[in-house]
Amino acid sequence: GQFVPENQITRAKVVDEKNGLFTYDEGSVLTFDYWVGDEVVALDVFVWNATQQASMGNFTIWSLTHNQWSRAPLLLSELKTESGQRLDDGDHIMSLTIQTNEGDLPLFIDNIDVARPREK
Repeated sequence: GQFVPENQITRAKVVDEKNGLFTYDEGSVLTFDYWVGDEVVALDVFVWNATQQASMGNFTIWSLTHNQWSRAPLLLSELKTESGQRLDDGDHIMSLTIQTNEGDLPLFIDNIDVARPREK
C-alpha cells in the first residue's frame, strides 16, 4: 500500500479504467492475501461500480492476523453505498481499494481473486 497524506491512510488500489476488473454475479466472493503490521486495527474494502456510478464499501475487516501473510474472504454482496445500495447482477466493477484504518502503516496485498458461483 501507499500512504495517502491527505486522507491519513495507507491504500492499495487496483484499477482498470478501460476494461474494468470484473462483472458482478450474485454469490461472488472476493479473496486476497494481506500482510499488515501490529499497528493496523482494521482494513476497509471498497469497489467503484461503474454501472451504478457509485463507490460501494462500508465493509471493515476487524479480525486481522498481524506480521504474517493471511487470506481474507469477502462475500461481495456485503458491499454497499452509504445509502444502502448494493451490487446488482451485471454491475461492472472498475476498481478495488483496500486500505488501513489510519496512518502511514505497513500494508501489502497479493493474490486478489473473484470467484463466481457455478451455473446450475
